[in-house]
Amino acid sequence: MQVAFLNGIHIHYKRQDRPAAPAVVFVNSLGSDLRIWERVVEGLGETVQSICYDKRGHGLSDAPAPPYTMNDHVNDLEALLASLEVKRALICGISVGGMIALGLSATKPELVRGLVLCDTAHRIGSDDLWNQRIAQVEQHGMGSIAD
Repeated sequence: MQVAFLNGIHIHYKRQDRPAAPAVVFVNSLGSDLRIWERVVEGLGETVQSICYDKRGHGLSDAPAPPYTMNDHVNDLEALLASLEVKRALICGISVGGMIALGLSATKPELVRGLVLCDTAHRIGSDDLWNQRIAQVEQHGMGSIAD
């Protein structure tokens, strides 16, 4: 298991280290972990240096007391790249992972070679919408919002 201590928390990641290949960082969606990218990474073969990670509060990364801000997530990604000595990467994010990718490109454009944004926007939903979804999951489990 690969873990980095960044911004006061442990971040779990999986890196296929191919220093000569371009780096591609995969950022998962809310409620998922780095495993959602396994088949994508397999499909890319040895053409890239893939880096998948569990953002704070997800997968095997630490879950400090909430709330988490988008800046927390962006700072974690920036710190992960620094710890892995990745100078530039293509960032591929889905849903909130895409928002994190956009945040990194806005604050540290020199780190971003390009973006692949999947099912995302600069802002997704309102506080009321998210609070309703949180309550639904807490009361009835993840399956209740699967549709």
